[in-house]
Amino acid sequence: MAQAARQTIAIGGFTTAAMTESYLRVMEQVVAQPFRRPVTGILPPEDLQGWRSWLPPEPPGPTLAIKRLSKRVELTLKGLVSHA
Repeated sequence: MAQAARQTIAIGGFTTAAMTESYLRVMEQVVAQPFRRPVTGILPPEDLQGWRSWLPPEPPGPTLAIKRLSKRVELTLKGLVSHA
């Protein structure tokens, strides 16, 4: 059974190299095409229609997110140093 599994991985394109190539192709296709949000009249189920009120009005931009992440890393590293 183990030998059959190894063969399936090698022949079926499930090696690390094959999967990496596959992911890269998908990412290149996504980046190459402009994003177009479909315009539809689909509404969420009634029990979820108020879910947006639980979220901030807009997600933080990348600059703010990077600043927050940098601060968290800095505080974590300070905690590690002080406990050493």
